[in-house]
Amino acid sequence: LVKIEKRYLFAGKHVTEVVEVPADSEDAKKWPLWRPRGSDSAGERAEEGRPPSATPDPTSGPTSRARPGPRKPRTTLPALPTPGSSKAKKITTLDKSAMDWRAHVTSQPSDVQDELTANKRGGGYLDKVDFLQRVQDRRQDVLEGSKSNKRRKT
Repeated sequence: LVKIEKRYLFAGKHVTEVVEVPADSEDAKKWPLWRPRGSDSAGERAEEGRPPSATPDPTSGPTSRARPGPRKPRTTLPALPTPGSSKAKKITTLDKSAMDWRAHVTSQPSDVQDELTANKRGGGYLDKVDFLQRVQDRRQDVLEGSKSNKRRKT
């Protein structure tokens, strides 16, 4: 299994989900591999860690002519986007809720997960509503039957 990083755009914010998938799956090929925040490339770390005194000071040393005014600081272009991370996919509220629920369940202890699976096997919400509707129908039938019996007796 490999960890991949899925990036989504939800309510104007970028959401990142880290998921474990088989190495030969379609998702593993489509999405970029997940790397912890501290493991950036060595070149980027070396450039960030360069002390400010490593740049030459324009006022030091003999100069034969006057130097022009201060220059703009050198800016670097951002890295080229990879095919999987070029654009965040928009997700719906339902997808976001499902993603949050999966993350919540996996962060809970195993006894909570066991309880959830046991309740899932016992039937869902719709099964319970259907059962209560059948009970209500039987009560109505019994009540109507008792009313008709009272009418017959009188």
